[in-house]
This record gives sequence, structure tokens and C-alpha cells, in this order.
Amino acid sequence: MATGGSGRDTGYYGLLFYEEKGLNEYVAIFTVTKDGRTLDDYMRRKNPGTEFNQFIYFTFDQQQDSTLTSRGDYIELKFDTPQVKSTTGWIIKPDTVPCR
Repeated sequence: MATGGSGRDTGYYGLLFYEEKGLNEYVAIFTVTKDGRTLDDYMRRKNPGTEFNQFIYFTFDQQQDSTLTSRGDYIELKFDTPQVKSTTGWIIKPDTVPCR
């Protein structure tokens, strides 16, 4: 796997999980690493009671004429897409805006 200076062409493993912060209050955390085993070890060591589903594998697309603003070297989490299961009652308040 090639590792470009900005991370393009490099494969990453991501995981979205939730931590309970209080009664009916959770924080969603998206964690990323280049090595799936490292992410699995981290989750089991730092968050032993956390249930998580599956890892997300992704790469950044290499673009020909890329600038800092146009090349797309970021991940944008979109929580407003249609869901299979109902999300009624959930309120999402990002710590940073935009959530990138």
C-alpha cells in the first residue's frame, strides 16, 4: 500500500461507536487508523464494554489538479441521511462545525 504525503492512496479503517455519558445521553466517536488490528486492540483496551458493529475501510480519491480546498482529504460524517431503523428522539449536537 503506497503512503502519499497527504494520506491519499493509503487505506484506513474507521469505526463509529457510542459512549454513554449520562441517562439517555451518548457521545458518538469516529476513530480511524491505518491498521485494523490496532483499532480493534484499542477498542478492546480503552472501551471494554463498548459494543461495536463493523469496521469501515476507505481510501481518499486521488485527484489530478488538487489544491488544499479542492482535493477532499477529509471525512464528512452525514447524520441526515435516511435510516433503515427509526432514529426518533435522537438529537445530534456536533462538538465542531462542520463535522469534518
